[in-house]
Amino acid sequence: MNSFIPCGVLRIALWTGVAVLVVAASATAEDGGPTTLAASAYGGSLKTALAALGDAPGTLLVDGTLECDAPAVPANVDLVVPRGGRLALGATPLKVEGTLSAGRYEIFSPTGTVTGLKDPCPEWFGAGGLGTTDDTAAVQRAIDSIGDRLGSRLLLGGKYAVTSLLVTHFGFMIQSENAWLVARPGKADYLLRFTPSAPETSSTFATSPLTGGRWATPRGSTTPTAARLPMRSCARTPWSPTPTWTPARRRRG
Repeated sequence: MNSFIPCGVLRIALWTGVAVLVVAASATAEDGGPTTLAASAYGGSLKTALAALGDAPGTLLVDGTLECDAPAVPANVDLVVPRGGRLALGATPLKVEGTLSAGRYEIFSPTGTVTGLKDPCPEWFGAGGLGTTDDTAAVQRAIDSIGDRLGSRLLLGGKYAVTSLLVTHFGFMIQSENAWLVARPGKADYLLRFTPSAPETSSTFATSPLTGGRWATPRGSTTPTAARLPMRSCARTPWSPTPTWTPARRRRG
């Protein structure tokens, strides 16, 4: 049996946001510190820019369209994408081993695959986040972009109209600030589905999942059409015999 969140509205209220690193200018370090390079200075080629950075710690400022013509961004490289920057993914999946910093705006091309992102948000993949357009593809791409990178977070910060979302990997958290997942009427029997099956997985909640709605709901069963899951965060972890939850922390001030 798989685990589902039933159709309707899912509100996730959490305390996080997206940190954006602002780079004023590109420069080559003269004191042995990290180097910052602008992608436009290297023909908008990821492969060429990475060759210039080498193995030393560095930052690559995506100040235009960056063709992702290399298979991976190594751990020593931090990607910074200001508004207007775009990562053009190619036929080969891109693996990001370093960090990627950007605000809540679109930074990836409509097609292509990226994995290994630390803290992605659906807006990076074109989600409107207003609940007025179908954001299923963008939210699903954001989920998939984490891949096998442990300790990552899916950052939700809007109102996303979705049909059926699928989570297939472990070791990350779903977090947001007053976000909503809204089921498109008549389009799906669930909002969020976790697989492999329940005997192999469990979830940890910051507040009890038993208040205000069900967590594990077999598809096709009789459930409310609108259910709120009152959680601060949801962690996808390997299965444990007893479901666990811990009280949410209160804000100070």
